[in-house]
Amino acid sequence: MSVLRYLPATPDNALISDIVVLGYFGPIAVNFLVNVIVGILFFLRRVWASGVPRWLLITNFVFFVLQIILFNAFNTLH
Repeated sequence: MSVLRYLPATPDNALISDIVVLGYFGPIAVNFLVNVIVGILFFLRRVWASGVPRWLLITNFVFFVLQIILFNAFNTLH
């Protein structure tokens, strides 16, 4: 079920293309920023004092790696 079907149609589908672009590049940028901050905390030896659980740090890094792999795979197909 998509919310977009209840919105009025735009002539050039600008809203849909904006949502696709934000959904494609947004998560990678946010995840990259989070991993950079965690990396800085790791090198300052304060990552464990920050109170973030280890499982969350590991899972976030794994998802970041998967995002980069999928991003590169889809860009090489075109």
